[in-house]
Amino acid sequence: MLYDAADKSSIEKYAKRLLNKSLCDMFPEVASISKKGKGGLGQKVEEFYFGYKPNSYSQPDFPQAGVELKTCPLKKTSKGLRAKERVVLNIIDFMQEHKSTFETSSFWKKNKLLLMMFFLYLNDVPDVEFIFKYIFLWQYPNKDLEIIKNDWATIVSKIRDGRAHELSEGDTLYLGACTKGSKGGLSSNFREQPFNTIKAPQRAYSLKPSYVNSIIEQYTNSADYESLVSSDDLKIKSFEELIIDKFKVFYGKSINEIAENLGVSIGVSKDKVATLCRAVLGVSNKRKIEEFEKADIQMKTIPINSLGTPIEEMSFKQISYKEILNEEWESSYWHDALTKRFFFVVFEEINGVSILRKAMFWTMPYEDLQLAKKFWEDTRFKIANDDFDNFIKSSDGLPCFVRTKGRNSNDVMETPSGRMERKRGYWISRSYIKKIIS
Repeated sequence: MLYDAADKSSIEKYAKRLLNKSLCDMFPEVASISKKGKGGLGQKVEEFYFGYKPNSYSQPDFPQAGVELKTCPLKKTSKGLRAKERVVLNIIDFMQEHKSTFETSSFWKKNKLLLMMFFLYLNDVPDVEFIFKYIFLWQYPNKDLEIIKNDWATIVSKIRDGRAHELSEGDTLYLGACTKGSKGGLSSNFREQPFNTIKAPQRAYSLKPSYVNSIIEQYTNSADYESLVSSDDLKIKSFEELIIDKFKVFYGKSINEIAENLGVSIGVSKDKVATLCRAVLGVSNKRKIEEFEKADIQMKTIPINSLGTPIEEMSFKQISYKEILNEEWESSYWHDALTKRFFFVVFEEINGVSILRKAMFWTMPYEDLQLAKKFWEDTRFKIANDDFDNFIKSSDGLPCFVRTKGRNSNDVMETPSGRMERKRGYWISRSYIKKIIS
C-alpha cells in the first residue's frame, strides 16, 4: 500500500497523484477490463487505485480515517467546469433512519468527511480515460452543516409521517433525497416504509448539483457570494423562517414605501420589483445570493389582482422537441424544474400601486407532481406522433400546459419528423398559482 488507510492526509496525498491524469495513465491494463463493462469509474478507482474491493457497507470507504470516496463528473460550460450531476451518497433505509438522531444517522456516519475526486466527463470516451481535475478532502462548513441538519430532519419527518413515498428533492436545500435505481418504475426498486403500507421509491441522500458547484467554487476560490444568514442565526430558526421574517415586516406596504424605508432607489425598470426583493434580503443587485445559489432556489415575483388571481401565467423554458423523446420522467427537464425549491413573493396590484402581501417557499406537492408527469407524458407522446395541434391548454384545468414561447410566428424549431414548428414552452396556469399562494 502506498498510503496509510488510517490517515486522511495520507489518503488525500495519494489520491492527488491522479491529478491531471486518468486511471489508464496509471494502470494501462485497466483499459482491457473497461471494455468488459466492469463497474463504473468510482468502483475502478477503489479497486485498482486504492486497492480495496468496492462495497455497500454503512461505514465510510476508509473506516479508520472516516473518509468516504466520491468520484464526481464535471462538464465544460460557459462558466467553466461545473458539476454534471448530483453527488449520490448512501441509500436511505426508511425502516431504520427514523430511529436516529442526526449524529447517529446513516448519512452522518458515512459522509462526514468526503474525498472528492472530480473528473472531466467526455462523450464517447472510456471512463478510465477521463482526466481528474480536482481532488481534495471536503468537510461541510459550519453554516452549511446547520442547513444540512435541517434538511435531514425534513426528510426524516416525512418518513415518520408515513410519507416516504412523497419525498422530493424540492423539500430541502442542500441535502436531497434522490430516487435511486427506479428507472422505469420497477417494483423491485420500491421499499417498505414504517408508517404506511404504500411502498416508496428507493431513495438515497445526495448533494444537489448546485451545492456541488459551490464546493468547486470554494475550492478554486472562485465563489462570489453574499450570505443572508449566519450559523448562529440557523441555530435559532430555520433558513426559510429567517428569510420569511425579512419580508413579514413589510407586509401591506407598497414597493415605494419599502424602498424608502430601506433607503434604496429601485427606478422604473422592468426588474424593479426583483431589485426591491434583493434589498429586503439585504444583498446588492449584482452579486449571487449564497444560500439561494447553493440550494438552486428559484425566486419569482407574482403580481395578483384584487381577487387574488395572478395577472400572469408562469413560464419556463422552451420544449426541445427532439430532446424530450430521449428523456425519462425522473431525469427530464420538467421534473427537475418542478422539484426545485421556489421562493414566491406576492404583490397585489391596486390602481397601479404594488402592495407586498406574502412571501413563501414552495415545491410542487406529490399529488400535483403526478398530474405534471401525466402532462409531460402526453406532451412527449404528441411530439413523437407529430401532433402539434392538440397539446394540453390552459383552459383544460391542469396545473401545467403548453403554449407558444418564441419571439414571433417565425421563431421555429425542427421536430423529430423533420418539419419546422413554432417554438413552445412549459407553463404553469394562473388558476394553479392562485391555489398555491392562497
